[in-house]
Amino acid sequence: MSIGAEQQPAELELVIRRIFDAELHLVWQVWTDPSHLQKWICPSGFVVTHVEGDLRPNGRWLTRMRSPEGAEHVCGGEYREIEAPTRLVFTHAWRDETGEFGHETLVTVTLKEEKSGKTAMHFRQTGFSSLESRDGHEDGWSGAFDTVARHLRSLAPKGGSRSLVLATPSDREITMSRTFNAPRDLVWRAYAEPELIRQWMTGPEGHTMPICEMDFRVGGAWRYVWRLTDGHEMGAGGLYREIVPTERIVHTERFDEDWTGGETVVTTIFEETRGETIVTTSILYSSREARDAVLKSPMEEGLAQCFVNLDALLERSK
Repeated sequence: MSIGAEQQPAELELVIRRIFDAELHLVWQVWTDPSHLQKWICPSGFVVTHVEGDLRPNGRWLTRMRSPEGAEHVCGGEYREIEAPTRLVFTHAWRDETGEFGHETLVTVTLKEEKSGKTAMHFRQTGFSSLESRDGHEDGWSGAFDTVARHLRSLAPKGGSRSLVLATPSDREITMSRTFNAPRDLVWRAYAEPELIRQWMTGPEGHTMPICEMDFRVGGAWRYVWRLTDGHEMGAGGLYREIVPTERIVHTERFDEDWTGGETVVTTIFEETRGETIVTTSILYSSREARDAVLKSPMEEGLAQCFVNLDALLERSK
């Protein structure tokens, strides 16, 4: 049984503060997306072998890791509070040799965006049963946060260009984030006006979009057709489910050749910060198998080139 924070002696609290050289939305993903957690959520020298999590209040999470000596360790808990992208509260306990989870502590992670584009993290863990346990966790978390810093640096844009950040928040989803050096209303227009879409959503060099039809309203239909360099055409279409001007677009999508395993639901969110716009697109697939097939396809490379095209269009439109 854990000790309530209000009864906690100060010496049995663990507080760690870090400044990460990364934007707020990316640090949040590193804390909540299993594909990122797999890279760092263990002490230095350990290797994460499995991560799972149901990111919602009362949802469970679990991590398996292997020590340098080869021993397996398992920790887990329950999410208590989720306020994306600034606050995460969850319980934390280690599984003992009997297979049961032992003493439970409470972790609160608070993230704050700094003016410099960095993110400040305040980490607090309460409910320790002893100073020895507190100190052991401090060593473990400190090493893990060193790994976080390295992982974030590996995700940073190279050569001054802006990178596409891809994540898999659940077994049926892909989430992609990209930052554009333009105000939100300008980026919104590039997604909402057919004459602009045809200038950037073409993919690799030499591809064109001869058909771009949009009835841009809730319940309206859309259809795109791309012509590839070999003359082959690829078409897709769907219906708009939700449109919140400059903030959010939700639509269905199905390709004519149905290489994505049926209809998908695509949600695109636009957020402006310091004159730049973060576009986050989440795609929900019909099954995990369909999602995994897309991950193995050239989709990421094609979309990255689309965004390079969009960068150029936005620069011309300023």
